[in-house]
Amino acid sequence: MLYNGLDFRETSCACPEQYDVYDMDSNLVGCVRLRRSHLTAQYPSNDGDLVYEIHFDADDHNDGRFCSESERSKYLSDIAYVIRSNINGFPIRTLMD
Repeated sequence: MLYNGLDFRETSCACPEQYDVYDMDSNLVGCVRLRRSHLTAQYPSNDGDLVYEIHFDADDHNDGRFCSESERSKYLSDIAYVIRSNINGFPIRTLMD
């Protein structure tokens, strides 16, 4: 799945939903994970800086999956913007409770 020029590759079809994120040169630039109603993104890898974090209502996302394709698209697009900003030298973080 491409968002903002970044390739989100699902690492497992099981729960939790998680992705490795690559730039167009196939460099790993991020890791995204939705687990127990907690969506996070790290840059530039799974041991990098936490750049995006949001907590959902546990009843809606406790299984570690997005509720719909449109919801997935919205949040992965938001995360792509944050990661792309960090790549371009404008570090931003989106942390919400």
